[in-house]
Amino acid sequence: SLPGPSRTGAERVLEAVAALAAAHAEITALTIDPLLLRPEGSPVAAAARIVVRRPPDRRPWPRTWE
Repeated sequence: SLPGPSRTGAERVLEAVAALAAAHAEITALTIDPLLLRPEGSPVAAAARIVVRRPPDRRPWPRTWE
């Protein structure tokens, strides 16, 4: 089990990454490798990779027929 401050730092990073992915549908993958936690609990992302795709085109109006 991780100590309290380190766990909190990791949780903050994971929550931020989840919020980023939820806010941007064009993100298809996000990798943080490694995620380091300092003894005082602050996180450091040594490397990050974000894969994006073009978001789907939006229709100018709702489609009501099939």
